[in-house]
Amino acid sequence: MRNYSTKQIFTVFAATLCILVLALAGTVAAKSVYLSADHHTGQFDAWSIEADGTVTKQATYNLQHSTDPAGITIDMITTRTNPVTGKPTPLMFISSEFSGGVEVVDPITLTYLGVSTGPSDLAGIDVDDEDDILYALLRGGRTLYIFTYNSDGTGITEQTSIALPNLNYGYGLALDDTRDVLWVSDTGSSMVRAYDVAVSNWNDIDEIPNLSFQVSHPPIDIAVDKNRNIVYTVAGWAGSNLITKYDVAMDTETTVNIGHGGMGVAVDEITGYVYI
Repeated sequence: MRNYSTKQIFTVFAATLCILVLALAGTVAAKSVYLSADHHTGQFDAWSIEADGTVTKQATYNLQHSTDPAGITIDMITTRTNPVTGKPTPLMFISSEFSGGVEVVDPITLTYLGVSTGPSDLAGIDVDDEDDILYALLRGGRTLYIFTYNSDGTGITEQTSIALPNLNYGYGLALDDTRDVLWVSDTGSSMVRAYDVAVSNWNDIDEIPNLSFQVSHPPIDIAVDKNRNIVYTVAGWAGSNLITKYDVAMDTETTVNIGHGGMGVAVDEITGYVYI
């Protein structure tokens, strides 16, 4: 579970494929956005988030395994420590369109830590960082792959794969680990579907119909603000210039036309900015 808090503010950054806001434990200013600006290059970019919420590019990094990075997520609760500072070091997980498995990277030192088994063409990806569980979705299908790993980043292992009930064309996912709800963008149905992952048997993962909802475009990427129970989607790949904001408790959707197609979305829940 990530320690974030959020205000409801929209800020447009840039059209990207996959991004993630990282706030390092024990710091205030050490925040970065990681994104794959061109996912066919085997690279990703790191941008520093300044105190006013604007961003400054730090560098572009070459990946060792993922030729076409598609999804990025970070585990903040690990047993890894920085040998210089002694502070906890997070883990980055990256899915790829054409490279099999999930690549593991240290997002601070940019050190390659390994790769899991598993298929290529994985898209949406997220972690339960308290329980060291990683979820990855096969692009354009129904199959959810579930991995476990050691808290130091070693031993990432595919546990199983299941077909998510009622899913038509899955693409992105976002885990609300405070409520054990996995939000999945169903592009083919213009819906976001909610799945209960608080199960003892992975085959028992099922849709929560009263939480699933229709959106105003075929959603591609998805992010959840756990503190305020709000789900955001973008759909640039599907030709939409909208960002949608869905208040789960109120069962209401609002949209903003950002003037271009957003390919990725992430929420900095400390400041409340949404990066696209």
